[in-house]
Amino acid sequence: VSNAFASLYYYLDSLGATAAANHSGFLRQDLTGAAYGLVEGCATAGKWEEYNLKVSKSRTPPGTCRPNPDFFGAVLFRRLMAAGGERVMNVSATSGQLRAWGHCSAKASDLTLLLLNLENRTVSVDLSRVAGDDSTRTDWVMTPGETPAISRPSELLKSTVVELNGTPLRLGGGGDVMPSLEGTAVTGAAVATLKLPPLAIAFAVVHSAKACGQ
Repeated sequence: VSNAFASLYYYLDSLGATAAANHSGFLRQDLTGAAYGLVEGCATAGKWEEYNLKVSKSRTPPGTCRPNPDFFGAVLFRRLMAAGGERVMNVSATSGQLRAWGHCSAKASDLTLLLLNLENRTVSVDLSRVAGDDSTRTDWVMTPGETPAISRPSELLKSTVVELNGTPLRLGGGGDVMPSLEGTAVTGAAVATLKLPPLAIAFAVVHSAKACGQ
């Protein structure tokens, strides 16, 4: 667990595994107060300068409350998967470098997939067995973003910035307004194949999925 993008693999995979084991909750230490918290920089100036600035590479100023990548991952998991968690689907991947979890969404015919690409190459995910003729898809693809201190591809997993569908996620309104976290719509023949970028994590909602319509 850390404040970097790499922590998302452990955190979201653990959330998926916990749901599959029929657990209804997951405790995370901690919300704020340390460099590995979901939100960084909210501690008082004295405590932050004494401990966190010695550990955190992002050097977040005290009082700024900057969400780390795990925070946005938790929000998307709650919105897209946990709402329909009473129907956890048995999902498997043919590659050991691709982790996959699936839930039937609150709308009974929608299947939400959580896909984690552990390979440093684009992976094509065949969804033809779950997508029907009338299915559409909405994607939320998370990738590590560049920072002034991190720009080389070999270091991107250390980034504290996460991009959603190519746009860096940051709080607006002076630091107290959540970004919209909107997905990207996919229609037509493209619905049956999801191309997952290198080291990317994606939530994909297959609308009118065959698996959840039964």
